[in-house]
Order: sequence, then structure tokens, then C-alpha cells
Amino acid sequence: MLRALVIVACPLAPALTVPRVRAPWSRGDQGRIVNGESTTIEEHPWLLSIQLLATHVCGGSIIARMWVMTAAHCLYDDVDKMLLRAGSSERESGGVVFNVSTVIYHEDLNSSNLDYDVALLQPSEPFPVGPNIQIVNLPSKFGYEAPAGLPVTVVGWGSDGDGNRPEQLQKVDLSVGKTSICKDIFADYNPVTESMMCAGAINKSPCNGDSGSPLVFGSVEVGIASWWDENCEYPLAVYTSVGFVRLWIQNQIGD
Repeated sequence: MLRALVIVACPLAPALTVPRVRAPWSRGDQGRIVNGESTTIEEHPWLLSIQLLATHVCGGSIIARMWVMTAAHCLYDDVDKMLLRAGSSERESGGVVFNVSTVIYHEDLNSSNLDYDVALLQPSEPFPVGPNIQIVNLPSKFGYEAPAGLPVTVVGWGSDGDGNRPEQLQKVDLSVGKTSICKDIFADYNPVTESMMCAGAINKSPCNGDSGSPLVFGSVEVGIASWWDENCEYPLAVYTSVGFVRLWIQNQIGD
């Protein structure tokens, strides 16, 4: 039987030492959508900003009126200082802001290699669904595996490939990669487990700080941005597979 571990503090402390680079899941606001383009929240109304002390730290997706999904390693001990900003194309202004009331981590979360890197959050009140705030679709099939070559998009905030920090929401179009190639690429970096999937394109990538952002095929979220190499130069990045954890999600939110 699947269980939910409901806690208000994240016990994560990156423990993996990787030659040449630091652990790929640092949460600092130093990430970027590399070689992406500006977009708007109207185009991606299920996206929101997870903030600490009103500063953007990670992305997340609205999966129900009272539920948000993100990468577990995004979350901090000080849940009472975390905010959810929804309905805005700007990273730290506009939209509607909510406090966080509950955090649920996957019970199989591994903080050293980010296996099962997924968490659910409840806002202090329901999201007011409208043109700029919508619920993203999830794969209907439990265990769904996005096929290699599937065109997908990741959206988030952060500095660009030149080190600038645009306030405007950014997106980049990618393709789902083959798991075997992904495992080979990261063989000396971090294991790619069955809860993970990869997506990428040449010179296009999310980066540290874009963790938790949804990877979507149209309006269906297939992945959660999780980890990658420090310089965001590898042709693939790693995401938590939403299809793989779909049953767990349903068991938590009842949908």
C-alpha cells in the first residue's frame, strides 16, 4: 500500500560528491532556461512560482484547486516562509500569492540521488481558476512512459544563458530522450533510475533554479525538472517521470 509522509520540513542535504561539478540539485536562484524565449502565463496558466521570503526559488504546477506539484528538493525547512505565486508572467510580482499549509514528500524519496524527486503542496486556500490560473492535465495511464522523440516544453524563471535575470517567464522546446542514452550520458555523474526520464535539445536546457518546473506535452505534464550537469551543457536533463508516480499522486489527492 502506498503511504504519504506528511511533514513540514524537508530533510534533504545533498550527499553525492561528483568529480568536476557540484551536486546538480542546488536550489539557489542561479538557474536559467538556456536559449529559451519569452512567453506568458496565459500560455502556461498551470505554472506557478515557489518562493522563499518573496524570492523565486523553483517552479511548480497546479494539479488541482488545492494541490501543487514540484520537485521535492526545492522545499525548505521554513515552510511558514514559503509562498506560492500563481497567475503572473513575472517571477516576483503580480498574480495571486498563497501561503503553504501542507507538504507531502514521496515516501521513497532518496536525497542522495533524487530518486522519486516529487512533492505535493497545499495552498492556504483554493486557487481561483481563471484565464491565468488553470489546472494542468496529468497522464491518464498509471506508469505512462513518454516516448523518445515526443516534443515537449519546459517553462520557468531565472537568468538566461548570458547570465541575465529576466523577470518575464521563459520557455524552451525540447524532445524526450532515450533512457539508454540518458543513462550513458550521466553514468559518471548520477544514476538515472526508473522514476526518472530525460529530455533535451542541443544548446537548450533548464538549469539550477528551474527545478520543479513542469515538462509538458501540450497541456499534459509528463515530467518535473529535477537535475542536470552544473553548466547545463549536456544534451539531456533529468526529470521525475509523472507517469511513473501517477498512482501515488492520485492516492494523495484523490483525483
